[in-house]
Amino acid sequence: MQFQYNKNLLFLIDLSIDNIKQYNNYYEISISKPVSSHKCPACGTEITKIHDYRYQRIKDIPYLNKPLYLLYRKRRYKCIKCGKRFYETVDFIGNIRE
Repeated sequence: MQFQYNKNLLFLIDLSIDNIKQYNNYYEISISKPVSSHKCPACGTEITKIHDYRYQRIKDIPYLNKPLYLLYRKRRYKCIKCGKRFYETVDFIGNIRE
């Protein structure tokens, strides 16, 4: 229930909060997005095959006078038709390019 409240507070409605950690100098919230299909930017094929995962640390606004970081587990997909690898599209992060 606490995670649900935090999601609404941080406007992370379509994401899931996996973990919240408090360190001496900052807070860190681990978030992820449900798996969904994406269109290949090169050929337009609908893709569900995940190539790998990477973590991206995103600085957010301070919380209780300490820096707040979102640790996002982003996915990189691989097109089965043309072989292009690309990151999933996420609303709260700008476009990520390889």
